[in-house]
Amino acid sequence: MPKTDEITLAELFARDGEGRPTGGRPGHLAQSLAPRIKVELSKERPEIDWDLLKDSIEDQAAAMLNISLVTDILLPAWRQYQDLESRIADDPEGKVVWLARHTVSSVHHPRLDVLSNGVRMAQVAVLDVAADFTLNGFGLVVQRGQITRIKTGKIEGSGSVGFRDLKLNKPFGTIELLDEIPLDDGYPLR
Repeated sequence: MPKTDEITLAELFARDGEGRPTGGRPGHLAQSLAPRIKVELSKERPEIDWDLLKDSIEDQAAAMLNISLVTDILLPAWRQYQDLESRIADDPEGKVVWLARHTVSSVHHPRLDVLSNGVRMAQVAVLDVAADFTLNGFGLVVQRGQITRIKTGKIEGSGSVGFRDLKLNKPFGTIELLDEIPLDDGYPLR
């Protein structure tokens, strides 16, 4: 798999059991969950013909997993790291702050909006999405109170998607990112 500067949970959940990319579509997991979602929605709102909205349910379920590893999970977690600011000198050229080996855990509860002709037919909190990532050898380039680049190291992870009584666990394996990820606008520490 080519290295990238961004990857989503949808792409990670599309990997095989060993964490390797399968070449499958990131929405495959959402497609497999869509029939269960449809059954549950039909119990809650039996007056709606859910068969006609099948494509909308699949699209929305796939969109719920488009959670960015770097911008939605890692950067917000690092921003909460209390000791980070104290380790940074006010250097206009920037300073690399090397992070110890650590784990970032993330939990999301995306909502499903089912639309028909642009009208919301239902909104349901459907998925419980969780992921854990172990990072080693990462450094943050900090300049004027903002993270401007990420120097990457080794990252491995796993995740789960839950829908009511169904829970799917997934090992992501090793995740390949670019050696250095530029953040064009920077990411503020606070």
